[in-house]
Amino acid sequence: PKLTLGLIWTIILHFQISDIYISGESGDMSAKEKLLLWTQKVTAGYTGIKCTNFSSCWSDGKMFNALIHRYRPDLVDMERVQIQSNRENLEQAFEVAERLGVTRLLDAEDVDVPSPDEKSVITYVSSIYDAFPKVPEGGEGISATEVDSRWQEYQSRVDSLIPWIKQHTILMSDKSFPQNPVELKALYNQYIHFKETEILAKEREKGRIEELYKLLEVWIEFGRIKLPQGYHPNDVEEEWGKLIIEMLEREKSLRPAVERLELLLQIANKIQNGALNCEEKLTLAKNTLQADAAHLESGQPVQCESDVVMYIQECEGLIRQLQVDLQILRDENYYQLEELAFRVMRLQDELVTLRLECTNLYRKGHFTSLELAPPSALTTTHLKAEPLTKGTHSSSTSWFRKPMTRAELVSISSSEDEGNLRFVYELLSWVEEMQMKLERAEWGNDLPTVELQLETQQHIHTSVEELGSSVKEARLYEGKMSQNFRTSYVETLGKLETQYCKLKETSSFRMRHLQSLHKFVSRATAELIWLNEKEEEELAYDWSDNNPNISAKRNYFSELTMQLEEKQDVFRSLQDTAELLSLENHPAKQTVEAYSAAAQSQLQWMKQLCLCVEQHVKENTAYFQFFSDARDLESFLRNLQDSIKRKYSCDHNTSLSRLEDLLQDSMDEKEQLIQSKSSVASLVGRSKTIVQLKPRSPDHVLKSTISVKAICDYRQIEITICKNDECVLEDNSQRTKWKVISPTGNEAMVPSVCFLIPSPNKDAIEMATRVEQSYQKVMALWHQLHVNTKSLISWNYLRKDLDLVKTWNLEKLRSSAPGECHQVMKTLQAHYEDFLQDSRDSLVFSVSDRLRLEEEVEACKTHFQHLMKSIENEDKEETVAKMYISELKNIRLRLEECEQRLVKRIQFPASSRTDKDARQDNALRIAEQERTQEDLQQLRSEFDVVSTKCNSFLHQSPSGSSVPSLRSELNLLVEKIDHVYGLSTVYLNK
Repeated sequence: PKLTLGLIWTIILHFQISDIYISGESGDMSAKEKLLLWTQKVTAGYTGIKCTNFSSCWSDGKMFNALIHRYRPDLVDMERVQIQSNRENLEQAFEVAERLGVTRLLDAEDVDVPSPDEKSVITYVSSIYDAFPKVPEGGEGISATEVDSRWQEYQSRVDSLIPWIKQHTILMSDKSFPQNPVELKALYNQYIHFKETEILAKEREKGRIEELYKLLEVWIEFGRIKLPQGYHPNDVEEEWGKLIIEMLEREKSLRPAVERLELLLQIANKIQNGALNCEEKLTLAKNTLQADAAHLESGQPVQCESDVVMYIQECEGLIRQLQVDLQILRDENYYQLEELAFRVMRLQDELVTLRLECTNLYRKGHFTSLELAPPSALTTTHLKAEPLTKGTHSSSTSWFRKPMTRAELVSISSSEDEGNLRFVYELLSWVEEMQMKLERAEWGNDLPTVELQLETQQHIHTSVEELGSSVKEARLYEGKMSQNFRTSYVETLGKLETQYCKLKETSSFRMRHLQSLHKFVSRATAELIWLNEKEEEELAYDWSDNNPNISAKRNYFSELTMQLEEKQDVFRSLQDTAELLSLENHPAKQTVEAYSAAAQSQLQWMKQLCLCVEQHVKENTAYFQFFSDARDLESFLRNLQDSIKRKYSCDHNTSLSRLEDLLQDSMDEKEQLIQSKSSVASLVGRSKTIVQLKPRSPDHVLKSTISVKAICDYRQIEITICKNDECVLEDNSQRTKWKVISPTGNEAMVPSVCFLIPSPNKDAIEMATRVEQSYQKVMALWHQLHVNTKSLISWNYLRKDLDLVKTWNLEKLRSSAPGECHQVMKTLQAHYEDFLQDSRDSLVFSVSDRLRLEEEVEACKTHFQHLMKSIENEDKEETVAKMYISELKNIRLRLEECEQRLVKRIQFPASSRTDKDARQDNALRIAEQERTQEDLQQLRSEFDVVSTKCNSFLHQSPSGSSVPSLRSELNLLVEKIDHVYGLSTVYLNK
């Protein structure tokens, strides 16, 4: 035994204890020493508890409880352990350890000794070591002494990170950005800094939380730590995901805004630089002009006229570009637009003033080829491109001037040459002015403005063509110019012809594109008007319960769908035209694209409306059909109830044939009710899907907000709603437009056709419930009348059986066929059981009626049993009588045999013989007769016995069918036996 125990201990030591790993252990420590070191570390700090061995230190149970308390302080009260007995501490420790998965290898009485068995304690403590969490060898883990501090660290990190995430999620959800580029750039840089620094730091913090949770997870599973709701890393990850989504959305919105403002800032800087450059050139032009003025005053010719012209031309080009850039800023609502516009306007005024000074100065001297832009072209304070229809629309040509004629200019000039030169300049100025106005002219953004532009352009084109005669006239006077003016005249005339050709091309170009634009816009406008008309019809349609004429709407919708299908080719053609104009880079490309987009957008919106209408037609049809079906079914059930009441009323006086006919008819009625049941069930099912129509009417005042469901997409600046979104209806005071709140919390007025007010519909459910209750009442009534009818039929059949049994007597029973009466009684019992079953819920029969019938049935059964018993008794008596008759006949036959022998002896007396022979013969005869006499005596004795029985039977059953025969046979035998016995006696004596 010692050898066996030693082998077992070796196995335990090898497989269970040798794998212990303790931080701080030395390499040459044995398994027992490692386990002791682990115990000492775990129980360190507990008052009055010190582990130095695996025997006496464990006998009081405190060491076991300290081990468990270190791992699960919620399961062991160490203050209580200090005052409990050894046995109580040991029992407590072993029970708690067993709940924690430690096999109970020890009993309290085995350890509660001065020196417990060391090996047993080591085995049990190693089981505790295996079952409790531990730091893996070579891996990361948390020891029992570190759990509380690490758990506090985990909670602190989660409590810090989650509010930070939620706070910044709210910040990131704010999509309102400043318009100031500096502020927006600062906001963007702040976001980038947040993304590249704070997010990374918090992400590392999140990773640290996940690492801590992995270390604590074994303690959570062990039960040492109770993880509160919201403290799981998945909860942190969920909030983190929300923050990342909001960050991406914010960046998606912020980046284009920053890029846009950066672009605008570049344009603004470009305008500032261009204005600065223009100011420098204007200053150079002024200085040069002042130098030429000084030359003229001193009698010297001008020297810098070409430089001044060059400066002015450069300034004009710069201002044109500034106006283009300024228009871009105006379209984008740039925040410093007014400052830049004022600066450009001031440059324009300075340029106009400078040109006037140039004109005055150089006309005094040699009138050179200076390009004199008309003041009207530069003094405008409007920075946007001017429409050609400026001013009133009563005259499409009132906005531009006619060039002065040569005669008018000659008349105001000092010489004919000067007048001719002025004429050429006037023509050139008019051509350049018209060229500039045509280049700056708008194309129109709708059909009326496009038509007006086209009409104006037609007049302009006519004027441009008419100007050709004036140009020819100027060409005629070229040879008449004096030498002093010829050079300037020729140069100006050449420039005029060049600019005039350019103007004609521009005018033709504009005319051609205005015509194509007008054609396109006319077609698009017509289609948009058609779409708008259809849209208004659909938006204005009343989808409430006040408008039940859905069939007409369905027909109209079918026609509208067909029209839309037919219009597809028109819209495709319109789209193809728009794409072609865009590919040709049409000058009014924006208008074309706007109309194309508007047509497509309106068409798509119309398709969305069609989806809404289709859904409304379906739901409203189901609504009105439901209530129509419900009313019809309710009326049918009410009429059926009245019909059943009238038709199936019956009582005890109703004939059986009538009752059977009613029963058969009631089964037919049941078929109708079964069919109605499916209709009722269908109605109840449909009631749960019926939408609400009453709240669609403004007359229906909402007591509170209700939920509505979007059935199409609806997108506007203030709100975006997608199909199947659940929104909140806040105000239905307008029938065509409702005030709704989107799932994102945005509030706006939205067409009511875009929404369904989903089920449940209280009225529909109440109606279905009422119809269902009506059906239940009809079924209950039918069932009651059916039961009444069946009970009366069963009663009639039972009544027939009872009346038949009451007429029975012995003669009828004897005359009936074998088994017939029993069959009748079985039928009676069956009919009685049917009656009990059928009349259980019947209102025709009361309890007293059923009791009375029960008594009648029992009476009939008793009557039948009595008759059957009587017949049985008679059969028995008949059998006995026949037996007695048989016995009497048997006696009679023997008696007759004796009588025959006696008669034969008497008939043949003894012959005359000798006396001796005679004596012998007589002696023989006497002996024979004595024997006969004995036989007769025996027969008489037997007869007396049978006669006594017969007399007793005759006395008891005097009315049997065989009694007369028995009595006759008995009397005959009495006489016969007396006669034969007497004769035998006489003969014997003789």
